[in-house]
Order: sequence, then C-alpha cells, then structure tokens
Amino acid sequence: KKCVWKLCFISMLGYEVDFGHVQFISLLSSTKFREKFFGYMAISLIFRPGDEFLMLAVNSIRNDIIGPFNAAQTLALAAVSNMGGNDLAEALSGDVQRLIVSPLESVPSYSLGQNAENEFRNKSQLCKKASICLLRLFRTNPECVILDEWVMRLAKLLEDRDMGVVTSILSLLLAFASYSPPIFEPLVPYVISVLTRLVVNRTCPADYLYYHNPSPWIQVKCLRFLQFYKIPEDRTQVDLLQDIMSKILIKTEVSESNNKSNADLSVLFEAINLVIIYGSECPAQLRDRTADLLGKFISTKDANIRYLGIE
Repeated sequence: KKCVWKLCFISMLGYEVDFGHVQFISLLSSTKFREKFFGYMAISLIFRPGDEFLMLAVNSIRNDIIGPFNAAQTLALAAVSNMGGNDLAEALSGDVQRLIVSPLESVPSYSLGQNAENEFRNKSQLCKKASICLLRLFRTNPECVILDEWVMRLAKLLEDRDMGVVTSILSLLLAFASYSPPIFEPLVPYVISVLTRLVVNRTCPADYLYYHNPSPWIQVKCLRFLQFYKIPEDRTQVDLLQDIMSKILIKTEVSESNNKSNADLSVLFEAINLVIIYGSECPAQLRDRTADLLGKFISTKDANIRYLGIE
C-alpha cells in the first residue's frame, strides 16, 4: 500500500502512471480498511471512464456497495462519484438506487440508546453518499434511472429528519425534474412543506443554521425546483407559498457581514426568479415588492448585485 500511495503522489504531480494498476485493484478486495482506502484513492485519481482496468475493478466495487460494511460502502460510493462514466452507470446504478431505497423499506428499529442513534447516523450517511453517487451516474447516463419509480420514494425522503439527507435528495430531485418536469410535479407540496419548516417555522438543527438563517442552501434548491412549475392550484398550498415568499421578499435585510448577506441574497434572488416565472398569477403585493427590490439592485454600488439585478 505504501508503494501505491507513492504512485498516487507521482500522479498528483502530473506524471503519467502506466503500471501498478493490477495492484490498485487487488487492494480493493482487501479486508483491511487502510489497504482498501488506498486502493480506492488510487483508482479515483488514476483511472478514467473507459479505461480497460476500470472494468476489472467493477466486481470489487459492487461487492463493497452491496456488502454489510458501512465504511466499505461509503468508500465505494465516493470513488464511483469521482470517476463516473457510462460503464459504471450501467453496471452499478441499480445497486446504488437500492442503497437509497433500503432505509425506506427496512423495518424500523425500536432499540433505544446509543446503538439506535449510531444506526440512524450510518443509514443517513449512506443515503447521502448514495444520492450524490446516483446524481453523478444519472448525469452521465439518464437512461440508467426509471424516473416514474422515484416520485413517492423522494416524497418520503424529503420528510427525513436528517437535513443532510434532505439537501442531498433535493440535488437529485433537481436533476430529475430538469430532465422530465411533469413527472415530479406531485412533489411540489412536499417541497413547499420543507420551505415552510425552514422559512416560516424556522425549525432547523443548530448545525444547519448559517448566520441565523436556517439552511439557505436547502431554501435555494427548493425555490429552484418550484421554478419548473406554475403556481399551485390548491388554495392551501398557495397560501403557504405566499407566506413563505412574503417572509423572504419583505423581511430580508442587508447585513454588515458579507457571508450573511451572500447567503440571504442567494435565497432572495431565487425567490425573485420564482415571482418572475409565476408572472401575473403571483399576488400583486409580491410583484410590487419584487419590482422595488430590482430597482434597488440595479442602482447599488456592488457590481455583482447590480449584474444579477440587470439579468
């Protein structure tokens, strides 16, 4: 493994590494974590989609993905996410999808204490990595996923109590929806529910508060998803959405902290985009507020804000 590590360093310096590939693959099947780790590091750095040696590693990667060991599964998922490629998408997408779905289909654990919490964390970590891995494979080969099967699965995952799972699933949902928007329109109420939790109720774990703003990156993803669709027909959903948009458009203020301002403005600009897309169907109060904000943005001294406002 030390020699493989040196080959990785040589590759990182820009030199071509055209030997040792068989040794990389042999490390993948090791039962020792450090050896397996070095093997995955090597193939992630040196192998490229289409390499003949990569196909020799597929069986070892698949054995780790479907295996019982959480550490080996996460190493394999990270490596697949880094490499991508049509060959890996065709060979492994089914196994990766099963990893995301398995927590939904498993019998809930009623054990108490530290073991239950560890089990929850392991499942959440696996679900996050599998979601991002599937996103990479889907971008490489959209045909590897049957989108119709994912509507209700994603609906359940959007209600997960782990915010890391929610943000990973939203990235996957955005990719799916951009490819085929009509299929995922039933998930609009679920996304509005996530926004209500964060913007209106401000219910968010402390780890996901960014300058007192509840998970702005999740808010941005939710607003981008809503931009694929018209304003909801259900009056309850419209009222919830109006409450969300009012809080974002009316109560967002410029802060002295650049980091806080950047986070708040990222959410604000996506809200403005949503109002523009809804057009005349959007309540007049929100349209008027949007016009006022755009007027301020294009007259500000900050060049980045002015460019975004003009756009």
